[in-house]
Amino acid sequence: MSCVEHRSAGVARPPRQQIRAPDVAHCVRSFPSGGKSFTQRAPPGHRTGAEDLIDTAAIVAAGFGSRLNELTAAMPKGFLRIGGQSLIERSIHALIDFGIHRIVIGTGYQSEHYDALAARIPEITTVKSEVYATTGSMYTLWNMREQLDRPFLLLESDLLYEPRALALLLADKDPDVVLASDATHSGDEVFIETTDASGLVAMSKDRTQLSRIDAELVGITKISVETYAGMCRTMEVHMETRPKLDYEYALVEVAKTRPIRVLRADGLAWCEVDDAHHLRRANEQILPRVEAGHHARRRESSASFA
Repeated sequence: MSCVEHRSAGVARPPRQQIRAPDVAHCVRSFPSGGKSFTQRAPPGHRTGAEDLIDTAAIVAAGFGSRLNELTAAMPKGFLRIGGQSLIERSIHALIDFGIHRIVIGTGYQSEHYDALAARIPEITTVKSEVYATTGSMYTLWNMREQLDRPFLLLESDLLYEPRALALLLADKDPDVVLASDATHSGDEVFIETTDASGLVAMSKDRTQLSRIDAELVGITKISVETYAGMCRTMEVHMETRPKLDYEYALVEVAKTRPIRVLRADGLAWCEVDDAHHLRRANEQILPRVEAGHHARRRESSASFA
């Protein structure tokens, strides 16, 4: 995860009013039954309302992962194993559980690992960037444009997260939503500045470049067709001068003319794995919380049919 928008520090505005994340534990669906209807809680893997339009995910996975040194010398960092399973496979299985059946992975470095994964999992399509060494995440996403003709979830390949992250985005009715969290103090954070109404204003790793800090970027975002088109136009404008453009920059550019909401999920269990410190933190601190959240949702699902 890298960043992006630089702004002059100004006078901090009053703290924004926090918008509460939807209570996904109480999502319901109505089904016809003999001319009548009955209501059923939606377990993990089932979605309600407008979120049913999302059946596609895009994962940007072209980078070297150079800060992990020898750990990524022979494989992309998405294949790092946490708790006996690679980060990318955890993410893919979570997406499939939530009804995402088109998963497009933008590859580059050691792309054959993702191709082998696609050969095993039919939901996956890979799109390789031949210029991954000299381009950034937005180019990788732009390079996937022929496969992305509908709204999608955008994810980074090096994430460990609890299923609640997907549930929150898929239950949200807004077309463009950036998932964020409260402070993690993990190191290498991407900070987010929002309006008082939780609209995206700016993102940066340098907190002094923001007028205020309202949240921290998770790396999972719901993207509409219109917003993706705007992001691609931003890439095309900067293709020659800024080929290493990050997707976060393009997202902020689009937010100047189109509302993009930031959904802050306090207490969310998640992390990215960019270096050895992140890897230790993932294993020792985040994995137990992720697994606890996974088991809790499974119990909740079983109880809803009791």
